[in-house]
Amino acid sequence: MPADNSCATGEEQSSMKRRTFRWPKEARDLVRTHLSAQRAQTGRQDPAVVQTLVTRLVEVSGNPRDACWRFVRQAGIAGKREYRLWPERAQQRLLDLIAIQPLLEVAIVMRRSPGSIRSMLYRLGASATMGKDWFTKYTLAEALHIRAEEVERWISLGWLKCRVVQTGNLQREIIESDDFCEFCKAHSREIVGRRLTLDRLNFV
Repeated sequence: MPADNSCATGEEQSSMKRRTFRWPKEARDLVRTHLSAQRAQTGRQDPAVVQTLVTRLVEVSGNPRDACWRFVRQAGIAGKREYRLWPERAQQRLLDLIAIQPLLEVAIVMRRSPGSIRSMLYRLGASATMGKDWFTKYTLAEALHIRAEEVERWISLGWLKCRVVQTGNLQREIIESDDFCEFCKAHSREIVGRRLTLDRLNFV
């Protein structure tokens, strides 16, 4: 007869639901080797070395990255992960990238966790689904395989409409998809050349 868990406390229920992970000998050996090297060193250990160790543990164990971080912390290798500040330049880059790439790819490019990316998007009032109906001059340039300066030139000439929107403390120039379509109809002859083909323009 199954045990009655209805009287278990919240902490006990959480413990029962908590997933357990197996750590193969290769993973344990990696941790022992790192600990031996750590004891032989003086001063603060390089965070990049710990990051590399965690990546190797993910590869050899098949366990999630968060579980591997817990594993190394329990072994005494690393304390809590330090919070990495988001300078304004990094915030702007995040908004540019999330408009054209999936969240997980953005996390890899920016060397941050998916959770960190989601948290910053939330703080900026943005989301991972933004950018479906508009471009920035950078995302449009990337889609067309040209330089952003060329898109800026079209805007300066008044050929391509854009509007300024506020996202958190950042201002962005947004090009609506309808405005881009009008631009293509009116100026395709002027812009198609050595760097930009008609096929690429039609595809975008």
